[in-house]
Amino acid sequence: MKKSSFLCICIIGVFIYACCPAEHEVFLALDEAIEKQALYDKQFELRQGLLREEYDRAKNDSAKWEAAYALENTYYIHDVDSCEYYIHEMQRLQGQDLRHQIITDARYVQTLYRLDSLQKALQVLDEYDLPFIKSADTEIIIAFCRSSYQVYRDVGQREKFKDVVNLWWQTDSTNSGAIFNHDVDLRRNGQYAEAIRNISKSVCHSQRDTAVLYYYLARLHAFNKNTDQAIKYYSKSAEYDMYVSGKNYESLLQLSRLLFETGDIRRAEHYMRIALADAKASNWTKRYQYLLDSEFVILNTMLSQEAQKRRANLIAMIAVTLLLVISVILLVFIARQSNRLSSSKKKLQEVSNIKDKFLAHYMESCVDYLNKVDEYRSTLRGTMKDEGLEAVRALLRKPSFAAGEFNSLLQEFDSTFLAIFPDFVDKVNANMQEGYHLTEPSSGTLSTELRILALIRMGISKRKRIARILNMSVDTVYVYHSNLQKHSLHTNASFDSIIAGL
Repeated sequence: MKKSSFLCICIIGVFIYACCPAEHEVFLALDEAIEKQALYDKQFELRQGLLREEYDRAKNDSAKWEAAYALENTYYIHDVDSCEYYIHEMQRLQGQDLRHQIITDARYVQTLYRLDSLQKALQVLDEYDLPFIKSADTEIIIAFCRSSYQVYRDVGQREKFKDVVNLWWQTDSTNSGAIFNHDVDLRRNGQYAEAIRNISKSVCHSQRDTAVLYYYLARLHAFNKNTDQAIKYYSKSAEYDMYVSGKNYESLLQLSRLLFETGDIRRAEHYMRIALADAKASNWTKRYQYLLDSEFVILNTMLSQEAQKRRANLIAMIAVTLLLVISVILLVFIARQSNRLSSSKKKLQEVSNIKDKFLAHYMESCVDYLNKVDEYRSTLRGTMKDEGLEAVRALLRKPSFAAGEFNSLLQEFDSTFLAIFPDFVDKVNANMQEGYHLTEPSSGTLSTELRILALIRMGISKRKRIARILNMSVDTVYVYHSNLQKHSLHTNASFDSIIAGL
């Protein structure tokens, strides 16, 4: 019997594991790579240090240009500022060497593209015509094509874009970027399976090439509405980006957006923050703005979800409070009908203690929650404000949603408290001097003074706790309390204990 039961449990466990999506496996390697991001960045800097030593040891301008080119080519995936620096070094050292001049201009165009200076990049490209480039060697053709196709695409020069892509593919048909852009007609015709087969034949010479290949595979699967495969390959591409300390690729960005669309908001927000930090570090202006817009979409969705949860919790708390009030009324009724008066009083006191503790917990929990949400928004506003983005400031200047909810919460507290202590105001006034009686602003509503006394009646006597619950400063609470005590019939320290016993 025991063996058969154990076997059944094992079979059920295997079945559940097989049916559950293996999302943790998809993201496991990426999450591990993210955890080691600082290590990969350090390794990258060590490699750059060796290249800089080689640059410093170069004995003539030509050798120094080659070293600067190697440095710029590796910083291409890391940060725009370093690329721009070494581009200027290449321009300074290129001399009359035609190969050096064309490659320098090509790399300069790529840097301008990242800085969102399309017109300036186009001016550099206009100095060359395609027949001249076709007559150059393979290295120059590839460098020119890689730098120009994005510019021609974004400025809308479709014919030049097509010519450059065809030349790139004819020169290096094993490169994933050349294959992807050459197969644009396949994508337009919905022939994604063939496009995937073609790009899968590309040759990867480094981890950087592998990251690019996985990125293009992910895009093809995304075009084909194969979300699971797109997520898988975006995750692999982002993983390899981490290995090479790539800060300005967009695999992690696209993965975040895809996860957001599939409802995995928390993971999407986590990855988006990392992508945003990397884009900022790389100083890729165009990508950073795009990331920032995406981050706000995700954050707004998260805040909306939190607001829904908060409303649900508030409704649940009110329902429980009403049930508790009904329970108290029933217990009082039963106590009045009981012949054992002493026992009934004891039970009623126990219920009263439970009631007081519940109301105190209810108020503190709700207000703490509202304050935390508001503090989070304030922190976000401060962070975004530091970035100097007008659109961010405009969004965060909107009134906090916590203010209205806090007023509603106070109203709920007033009505619930008065339902339990209907004669509380009369009892308070019985302990106040003539001419200083307190009144309710409206039926079922407590004034600030009465709320302070109500909290004291519930056993909350510390000024800091009262200030936190009523969302006011401790000094303000002291002023109100001192004024109440001054005009009461008990001007000594017994005032609080008398109110607590009403």
